Amino acid sequence: MAENIEAAFMAPDPGYFILSTCVVALAWAGYNFKVIEATSLDHTLSDQSSDRTGLTSGKKATERQMALLREVYEYVRSGAGAFLMAEYTICLQFVVVFSALIVCLIGWWVSSLAMSA
Repeated sequence: MAENIEAAFMAPDPGYFILSTCVVALAWAGYNFKVIEATSLDHTLSDQSSDRTGLTSGKKATERQMALLREVYEYVRSGAGAFLMAEYTICLQFVVVFSALIVCLIGWWVSSLAMSA
């Protein structure tokens, strides 16, 4: 009787759950990467001479102002790329360390179950 109760409360192997959630997470990350990669910001740099009104003054932007706008846009774009590279590097380090910790803890848990049986 006690064995039946103990067997009912034994946890199933978490390996399949962990692997399946990893696959789902990687698929979701790949999908989001493709969506973001397909987004183009280059069309904002095209000449918009028909829509060069100022935001507050109502004056039309000059060629010099548009050139400055394009220059600032490129600085922001390159800075964002550098930030994302640093962010992804930190995230990758976290994922590797945390994955190793999870693998070690699962291995310890499985071995402790095997020794107690």
